[in-house]
Amino acid sequence: MPDAGGNHGVEEKPQTAWGAWVVIVGLFAVVGIFALAVTLTGLENKDVATVVGAAFGVIGALVGAYFGIRGTTVATAQTMNLMTKELGAKIDQTKEASKEAQQASEQTRQKVEEATHAK
Repeated sequence: MPDAGGNHGVEEKPQTAWGAWVVIVGLFAVVGIFALAVTLTGLENKDVATVVGAAFGVIGALVGAYFGIRGTTVATAQTMNLMTKELGAKIDQTKEASKEAQQASEQTRQKVEEATHAK
């Protein structure tokens, strides 16, 4: 049964912007690893590039995986929400049709009784 907002038992929850936090943490991690690599290697360019490149690859893969999973989760939730609303609407239509059929059946029964009593 739909509530006052027209929803069929589906609550919309506000979503936290985790994506922004993931990107910010990833950037801080790359900067921190760069600073640590520069400090430990004494500004040897090839060593810094090696350490930062590897760290950047790992962090990039993790951030990409997060957004891929998150995108799939959001799409699935939106699809399920839409399906639930559509199903709720179909249930309402079916209930209305059932009521109309019951009324028609009752009217027919009354007419049959009237016809048999009139004889």
